[in-house]
Amino acid sequence: MNKKSKILILIRYQQILQYQMDNKDSDEIVATCRKYGDEDPQLWIQALSYFSKLKGTDGCRKEIQQILKC
Repeated sequence: MNKKSKILILIRYQQILQYQMDNKDSDEIVATCRKYGDEDPQLWIQALSYFSKLKGTDGCRKEIQQILKC
């Protein structure tokens, strides 16, 4: 696989994660990070940032803990 192909794959992972964030799908956000996070560690940072910005929801505490454990 050449460099251009790898970049396109990483962009696709970013698009998947953004779609899940736009739809507030917490379980899928964490699942995407687990599935693709080794290839694109930036996904973990984006997910952590997303969950940390959610205000007034204790539900995201679980997701933040899941992200920090991985």
